[in-house]
Amino acid sequence: MYASEETKANVLSFADVEDKYEITYVRGQMFTVHMPEEDVVFERKSKLYVADWCVESTAVNATVREKEQLYTKEEIRRAKVAHEFLKCSGYPSIGEATHLITDGNVQGMPMLIKDDLIRAYEVYGEHPEYV
Repeated sequence: MYASEETKANVLSFADVEDKYEITYVRGQMFTVHMPEEDVVFERKSKLYVADWCVESTAVNATVREKEQLYTKEEIRRAKVAHEFLKCSGYPSIGEATHLITDGNVQGMPMLIKDDLIRAYEVYGEHPEYV
């Protein structure tokens, strides 16, 4: 099993969650974690309890075009290069990608800095394959 602090899916310690938040538990069916901003419901799917993160949110989303307008043409060019680099390197997390560009272990790589990677994530989001 691959585990990373920066991935979107991880195994939670029920005890740690219980220590931090109130939990309503219906044995064999579901449990709800009551957080200040919202409740998160984990329903039983086979042998796992899974939360549906695709529920409607009150967050305001901007389009890629709107996000691109916040940066210079050069910053967007570099963000596009970084976005392609992330794809070609197997969709790493931002921390793992930073190590790739700073450790010098990859040859023939475009000249990127950490800010380019961060901007790529901010403007274009995470690749669906990574999520």
